[in-house]
Amino acid sequence: MQYATPAPEGVSNGAIPGLARAASAQSAGIIELQASVGFLHDQAAAAVRRLYDYLEQHSRTHPELDGCLTPATDASRAFEAADYGRALAEIHQAYRAVAAARAANPSLGRWLAQGAAVKSGRLAAEVAKDPTVRELRRLAPDLVVLEMSAERAAQLQAELSDELIVENDAALDPPGG
Repeated sequence: MQYATPAPEGVSNGAIPGLARAASAQSAGIIELQASVGFLHDQAAAAVRRLYDYLEQHSRTHPELDGCLTPATDASRAFEAADYGRALAEIHQAYRAVAAARAANPSLGRWLAQGAAVKSGRLAAEVAKDPTVRELRRLAPDLVVLEMSAERAAQLQAELSDELIVENDAALDPPGG
């Protein structure tokens, strides 16, 4: 099988290592198809789950997210029909709607917080006391992604300035991600 892009280092002509030992070209093609379908299934399933978790948590209090519901529903239907490419395309539309909602409402903003306050747990103690701040993901021992308003981000930066840097997370990660 020939690919348009060059194979990664250590992979000859885009072939899966060990696939050459398959009994026939037909079985190699089936294995390749199974791998592709399995990969798309897993990616679409994870994205649909993240999107629904995000909408479940925020849509009741943020009506600007209503624009995400139609593409989320369409993504779910496409996934159920095993049309994983269409499911991912619909999820992309929902992410675009989330990005627009975040631009319109800073309280949906995502922030990166890094420093000794994260590593020591001091930031976690502050976050635990504040229902308007939610930790979305820990990227490293001293780096977390938070969801909060711009005002609260500025307050945390001021309160913990000697141990913390807070910056807007400009790149849109998957909702709830």
